Amino acid sequence: MYDFTDTVERFVGDIVSGSIPPGYTVFKYIRSTGTRSTDSQTIINNFATSLTTALALCTSETNQILVLLPGHSEAVGTAMFTSAPTGVKIIGVGNVDEDGAPTLLWSGGTSNLAIAAKNTMIANVRLIANANDVTEAITVTGAGFKLVGCHVDMGVTSSLDAASFLNFSTGANDGLVCANTMRATVASNALATFVKGNTVVDNLRIVGNRVIGLSSSTTVGAIHISAALTNLFISGNYVDNQVASSVGAITFTDVAATGLVCDNECGTLANAAVVTSPSLAPRISWSTSTRTSALTASRAQVGRSLPSSPRRTFHAALQSRASGYRGSGNELPA
Repeated sequence: MYDFTDTVERFVGDIVSGSIPPGYTVFKYIRSTGTRSTDSQTIINNFATSLTTALALCTSETNQILVLLPGHSEAVGTAMFTSAPTGVKIIGVGNVDEDGAPTLLWSGGTSNLAIAAKNTMIANVRLIANANDVTEAITVTGAGFKLVGCHVDMGVTSSLDAASFLNFSTGANDGLVCANTMRATVASNALATFVKGNTVVDNLRIVGNRVIGLSSSTTVGAIHISAALTNLFISGNYVDNQVASSVGAITFTDVAATGLVCDNECGTLANAAVVTSPSLAPRISWSTSTRTSALTASRAQVGRSLPSSPRRTFHAALQSRASGYRGSGNELPA
């Protein structure tokens, strides 16, 4: 399996370890609780208390980095990305599996990150539903969007949830969703799917994610394709639809989609084949096989044994680099 995480891990790891890649600049360091006595002068001189403010201050220069510091927490606003320039990278510092890591909250039913700028990246950030029945958390229309190494919970409680997490819409070609944990901790009466493609885009890659939890649908998968996407690549994911009687984990409802689906481990609670039959998407190449799993008496899986989880590899390398950080000129907290 092609591993997308190597280049991405090195890029994000360089940033959190204080070594900024050539051609990039750290534009702002962001923490909602303000500066700390241990912050370097570089952080203090380039500080903002919100991502919204930092994005509004961004110049037209490409490849600017916004660093979310540990302890940052912010509610998502619908206009947050309105003035975002091409190529902005939003990188969180800290262990994303801990609640002190940088966090973005969807605190209203219509809260939505509308990302139209090309080549935007969000990496190593906690993304959490904080309102009842959020319609759609992230809508992407800009090409080259990357969501990498994030912790997503769209079903914190039955009243803190979202109907849809991430939608690749018109114009969102060359997207990458890699090495994330996407979950619904409790049963959601709203959540139907985590990643969806409902308009035609090209070269969407969904690779090495762990997608697990309880949704509102037994038939719509946590990854769901309902348009004729081209050159689609879904590989190396662990996808488990835990709603009772579920029969879909990765699903297709458009027969004209093209690409490759391979090496995924998928689970449902209806002891059924969990990846849509190839007859529903005849132009998709499949390399999966159905077998009964020992996970539970009524669980089925599709796929083959996988190499080491890309997400686990990504985070192990990232935390190793961050833990030893002692930068010069672009200091981040140790």
